[in-house]
Amino acid sequence: MNDTLISPENIGSRIEAIYKELDLNQNWSFLYNGAAAFAPCKIAFVGLNPGGSITNPSGIPYLYTPQLSARNASYNAYLDAKDWSAGEKQTPLQHQIQDLYRQLWRKLSEHSSYQNKDLGFEDFMRISPAINYIPFRSQNWNSLDNKNEILAFCQKLWHDILNIITPSVVLVMSEIVYSELIKVYEKIGFISEDIHYFPTGWGKTNYCVKTLRDDQNRNVTLAKCPHLSRYKLFNNVNPKYKKQREKFINLLAKSILTAQ
Repeated sequence: MNDTLISPENIGSRIEAIYKELDLNQNWSFLYNGAAAFAPCKIAFVGLNPGGSITNPSGIPYLYTPQLSARNASYNAYLDAKDWSAGEKQTPLQHQIQDLYRQLWRKLSEHSSYQNKDLGFEDFMRISPAINYIPFRSQNWNSLDNKNEILAFCQKLWHDILNIITPSVVLVMSEIVYSELIKVYEKIGFISEDIHYFPTGWGKTNYCVKTLRDDQNRNVTLAKCPHLSRYKLFNNVNPKYKKQREKFINLLAKSILTAQ
C-alpha cells in the first residue's frame, strides 16, 4: 500500500469533496491533534462527530472553518482547547478524558516492560490521535443530514486510516462508532476473538472490551465506555465506580503491553 495516497492532506481533500457533494453547511473537523499524531500509535480515541451550536447565545451564527488538524504539532484538544465552553474553562468531557488517559498512563508505567516510560501523562496524550469518526459537524446526531451516504464514505475512509495509524487500542464512547469500526476491521481482515462486558456501577451502563485478530496474528482491542460528558466515571471517588474503571483500565493496559 502506498502510504502517500492516504496522507492527512489526501484525507482532507476527500472529506472536502464529499462535503461539497452532499451540500453540507456546518463545515468539518477531522483530527483534534497536530498532523504528526496521524501515525502508528498505541491508542487512538475516536469520537462520533464534531458538535456545536449553530448560533451563539445572542442568535448570531457561528462561523466554523474546516479543520484537518491543529496547527500546533503537540496540540490535543482534550488537553488544550479552551473554546469548547463559555469563558476559558475546560469542559467536564475534557477533564474526564484527561483522567482516563492519566490512569491508563499510570498503569502502563507500573510495568517494567512498558517502552515509553520517559513520556509523561500529557505527552502520552499528545502523541495519541484523537479523531472524529465522522468529520462533519452537526448540533447532534439526529440533525446530521445524509447519514447513509456519510456512513458509506466513512467506511472507506477508515479502512485507509486504520491501515496507517494501526492502534493497539481504539477507545470510543458511541455505539455507532463501535459498530461501524467493527465493520471496518472485518473488511480489513480481522475477526472477533472475545468480548468482555461489565457494569460501570452507574445504572445499567457497561464497559465493553472486544478483541479482534487478523491472519497475521495482530490484535486490536476495541473499547467502549458510556459518553463521558454525561457519566462522570473517571474522576468519581465512589468506590463502586473506582473498582470497575480499574478493571477497564487494566484491560486496556494489558492490550497495549501485549502488542509492544
